[in-house]
Amino acid sequence: KFKPDTVNALVSEILGQRASLSGGKLGSMNLCEPSIGVQYTSSILGNNLGFACGRAFASKQKKNGVVAVVLGDGAIEEGRFWEALIFSSAQKIPLIFIIENNGWSMQSSIAERRRDFDLEQVAGAAEMGYSLLDISKINSSDWSRLWEEVKSRRMPSILEIRLKTFGGKTIDEGKGSRYINYHAGPILNRCADSFEGQFSLDDDDWLTSDL
Repeated sequence: KFKPDTVNALVSEILGQRASLSGGKLGSMNLCEPSIGVQYTSSILGNNLGFACGRAFASKQKKNGVVAVVLGDGAIEEGRFWEALIFSSAQKIPLIFIIENNGWSMQSSIAERRRDFDLEQVAGAAEMGYSLLDISKINSSDWSRLWEEVKSRRMPSILEIRLKTFGGKTIDEGKGSRYINYHAGPILNRCADSFEGQFSLDDDDWLTSDL
């Protein structure tokens, strides 16, 4: 629900441009703007989880809000994720784990890294809420309704978001090639000047349209 000028300022900051929230000094890896609800960002995998637990614990005491922490399917392999899960469940804090599940870390698929597991069962074992958002099967109004439902629980919950990512490239490894998934695509690696032509998702995909 950001205003258009706020969205533009966020994107400019991520791209490291001077006319942005922090003059491009924080970029995408250390983005912080409490005035719009972005409390903390870290380039260290899973580093935001401890902060999120502390912030949600404070929110429970003050009864003043819900905290959302965003991570990917690669980050849930970190011990810190499971510690945060156990802590949030034990303390019953209003913390939503938004897990973007695209099946990839930067350089390997889930099948190459580990056994797959069901996040709904993980949430059930931890006595937490669970919701699933599949971007290929849902529209923006459904998303808004789902988000309000998850927030209204005021308890730890997992919101799994299944999505496709926007870009990558194939690199030569001597005996063969390997696909590298860059998540947000070449635009964030300064390989393009605009979003035009970067995406291969369907035209009716609302996330692409919003971008």
